[in-house]
Amino acid sequence: MAGTVDARSIGPGRPELAEQERTNSTAHTTPMQSRRPSTTPDEDIERHQEEKKTDDDDPLVLKGKESPYNWSNRQKWLITGLVGSVFFNTTMASSIATGAMEQYIDGFHVSKEVAVLSLSCYMIGFALGPLLWSPLSELYGRRPVFLISTPCFMLFNLGCGFAQDMPTLLVLRVFAGLFGACPQSAAGATISDVFAPIERPWPMLVYSFCAFGGPVCGPWAGGFLYVSGNWRWIYYLLAIFAGLNTILQAFLLPETYTPVLRKNKAKRLRAQGYSHEQAPIEMHMTWHDILTIYLVRPFSMLFSPRELPLIYAAAWTGWAYALLFIFFEAYPVIFSGIYGFNAGETGLCFIAFGIGICLSIPIVWYFNRMARKVALANGGHIQPEIRLRMVAFTAPLMVLGFFWFGWTSRKEIHWIVPILGTIPIGTAVLLSFNALAVYVAQCYHIYAASALGAMAFSRCLVAVFMPLFARQMFEGLGPGWAASILGFVSLVAIPVPFFFQRWGEDIRKHSKLAIST
Repeated sequence: MAGTVDARSIGPGRPELAEQERTNSTAHTTPMQSRRPSTTPDEDIERHQEEKKTDDDDPLVLKGKESPYNWSNRQKWLITGLVGSVFFNTTMASSIATGAMEQYIDGFHVSKEVAVLSLSCYMIGFALGPLLWSPLSELYGRRPVFLISTPCFMLFNLGCGFAQDMPTLLVLRVFAGLFGACPQSAAGATISDVFAPIERPWPMLVYSFCAFGGPVCGPWAGGFLYVSGNWRWIYYLLAIFAGLNTILQAFLLPETYTPVLRKNKAKRLRAQGYSHEQAPIEMHMTWHDILTIYLVRPFSMLFSPRELPLIYAAAWTGWAYALLFIFFEAYPVIFSGIYGFNAGETGLCFIAFGIGICLSIPIVWYFNRMARKVALANGGHIQPEIRLRMVAFTAPLMVLGFFWFGWTSRKEIHWIVPILGTIPIGTAVLLSFNALAVYVAQCYHIYAASALGAMAFSRCLVAVFMPLFARQMFEGLGPGWAASILGFVSLVAIPVPFFFQRWGEDIRKHSKLAIST
């Protein structure tokens, strides 16, 4: 059954798990008949995803250590660490400049609204980037896009550090975001390449932590650089981090995408004088195919009424990401304006949000254990909707956190009280993102990069606009009512996960790209 795995052989890097996954997960290793006529290479892959049999005589089948599922546990986690590191680097860049607004205003003689654009411009590139990098990673592989995007990210951040005026800084921030966006989709897709579905929650937790841990650590790391009086070092720091990631990727990151590995194997066989076999991904390739299939796919998936699982996940994670960027603007209003904190101290307030993220780990462990039991009880098969059980109580946690945070942000109440109110929000944000990333990766399988890229586009698009009005909302309405609005929106969202748990399988049957069972 596509998209399922035998839970009885669970264990990272175990060959019996990979063997079961080869049987169950046809998109990775089911042989594609390369000599059959097809309109596009994409159709070959799609057709092959639906085939249920294996053919051991197919020379392009990935066997043994050729398949990423059969790599050692150590190598899989090394790959997870490599892609997670660059993802943490690029997400930290989205928020590390939050405390530099006053220095921008004084140094470049611009208004507060223009200074805030340094955040929004980065998020514009961060939103558009996945629409480029996702399909390119499915066309050329994961390794090439990382080796192109990471050094370019380094160079543009270095340019930001040397910028002499605000327009130059804003343009460079857009391009830094564009190249920094690659891990948003490619990192999660790489994890899906090497880990079987039942194994993915833990490495996906690393992916989720990087998605939200980076922005949370950004204000804290940058805050003390601002206090030292030199905002340029925040960009030098990002560039140094990216340079180290580039070196590590160049030497340690292998290709993991199965269709590209099959293409590479086909080239080796032809070079050695064997058959003239071609992998489906290298057949009938035209620029029209690239534009209409690969580059358009993430965007078309996001706005297709048939892809409701993706639309739901994108909307929910977009809301979670929006909350994070609202806090970037709300914290200075509350902790600098009400409690008199400096930029470094305000950045430290995000530690509570980070504690909430860390508290999600035992909850993830509990739900992973429950998922394994369900899989064993169902003959080794697990449906993607089981991941949504973890999402079901995240909205109530958000409601609790917002009312706590908003109505305790008063001069007469100690500053630790509103800070503690962000802990349940941090827990809810990480849990929802982790569960939905695993859910989408399992639903869309070989199209995981495009699906995760579409999710990244939606949440970053929301984050573009949040800094532009969040501060005005908290200053105009006050912390209590501003946070209450956010709490009421979260309250309305409570029934949605239960709807998809109940009817998710039927909804997937109407999807063009998601697995149906």
